[in-house]
Amino acid sequence: MGNESFFSAPQLKRGPLGGIERSPRQMTAKRSPQYPFTPRSRTHVRPGQYWAVPLSDGRFACGRVLQVTGEELPNSVCFFGGLHDWVGERPPDSDAIGGRSLLRVGVMHVKAITQTGGMVLGLRPLEVDELISPLLLSAQGGRGTRLMRGAQHLRIAKPADLGSYPVLGFWGYDFIRQLAEELLVRRGHNDAA
Repeated sequence: MGNESFFSAPQLKRGPLGGIERSPRQMTAKRSPQYPFTPRSRTHVRPGQYWAVPLSDGRFACGRVLQVTGEELPNSVCFFGGLHDWVGERPPDSDAIGGRSLLRVGVMHVKAITQTGGMVLGLRPLEVDELISPLLLSAQGGRGTRLMRGAQHLRIAKPADLGSYPVLGFWGYDFIRQLAEELLVRRGHNDAA
């Protein structure tokens, strides 16, 4: 085992210029993702990223990442995101979704991306569209119910908050596609301008 013991971390190697050498895995974790990419965890998932949601009529809807941190995100493969009020003949791009609101939001697994659209297509900063995560409740009511901004706890909910805000939803892998079918296809949503 060289200079390391069972209880200590491995010795860091100094590079030729005196800096610490990093493994390719360590360097990859710090880089920005190249688009498009298929996420396996939320390591490279960032607020503002978007993906295509193919629809039964051949058009596309758009999912968007809102938060990747928060107490209500149960593990490293979940994020808080939503379905845009957008539909198009081609997969979404940054310009196409600009200024569009969100129809619904919820906690999703990265498989909501990989099993619907398959890949994160790009990033459009949320601030550009003035999108912020909505106020939500952690439960219908009762002791310990929290008021949240998206998946982030703000405070214990007050009695007046109960019933005033929607409850945070946890979506299955295919729920965003089902929601898009209901809200954008069956209700006759026209193509985005």
